Amino acid sequence: MSQSTVGRTLNAEKFSVILMESIKMKYGSLIPSTRLADELCKVSGGELSLSSEAVRKWLRGKSVPRGLALVALDDLLGDYFLNKRKLSKPGSALFASLEGMNTQDLIDVQRAIAAQLENSYIQATTEDKKTISKDGGK
Repeated sequence: MSQSTVGRTLNAEKFSVILMESIKMKYGSLIPSTRLADELCKVSGGELSLSSEAVRKWLRGKSVPRGLALVALDDLLGDYFLNKRKLSKPGSALFASLEGMNTQDLIDVQRAIAAQLENSYIQATTEDKKTISKDGGK
């Protein structure tokens, strides 16, 4: 496996963990991939068409969503997803600017979102460890 393939796999695996935790926090448990795909399509105002197979790949750490799918995930899962304010809604200035971006700009946005996700995951993991140590592991 090439180094770039390994990097993509690790990012997909990290994304999978963050996505599953976000879904559990919002809904109380994991929801079927068909339901998540449907809700993401609704949140995007019909701009996004996702298969349940694509969502299953995200959940299994086999791939990561791109562009509008990331915006829709943030819109649907909100604070649970990126542990911050919502990025945008379809029809907003940010959403419109994403639609007008070239491939390299979209890649840069995706990298920035991935970095934010990783930072949120590290912060949450650190806070969990602090809580466990304060509680004596109870």
